[in-house]
Amino acid sequence: MRNIQHNMKRGFTVVEILVAILVFFTVVGVSMGALLAIVNANTKAQAVSNIMNNLNFAVDAMTRDFRLGTDYLCGGTGIELPDCSEGNSAVTVTTQKGIRTTYQLTGGKIYKEFGITSRPVSGDDVVITKLTFFVAGAAAAPSDAVQPRIVIIIDGHTSSFQAGVQTSFHIQTTASQRIFDKENS
Repeated sequence: MRNIQHNMKRGFTVVEILVAILVFFTVVGVSMGALLAIVNANTKAQAVSNIMNNLNFAVDAMTRDFRLGTDYLCGGTGIELPDCSEGNSAVTVTTQKGIRTTYQLTGGKIYKEFGITSRPVSGDDVVITKLTFFVAGAAAAPSDAVQPRIVIIIDGHTSSFQAGVQTSFHIQTTASQRIFDKENS
């Protein structure tokens, strides 16, 4: 018998190379899809964070006027009542500087009106769908024993800056008058 030695140093076949390449590209494709999803989520999170910071600044400015102001009236122009337990979309306050200022919802934005001037407090990147002010304790001091306060409820959503990207929000805050409520006689 002949002793035949076979060469055991064979290379990869074409099929094995094709399978390896296919597996490699599948893994790369799935990884790229996940990476793109993470980048899109990060973009949305940064945009929403920026929008909410801007809205938070607007709400803080409003509550500052309420805390330092006096003479709360529920409602804007027209019928104004000291208290409104059922809520209203506008509230008027005399600011620390003695200026009658009204905050109200107009066209999806919160507006601040003082004198003949009106300007939006909320930015264009936010759509306010509901703004409600609840005023308590605003009647004259002898008729109530409650320190004046305003509860503000804001519902809305971010403007769609990319297709399908919209975030809803619900904000509630309370501001009470810092100046001790005394009899105005």
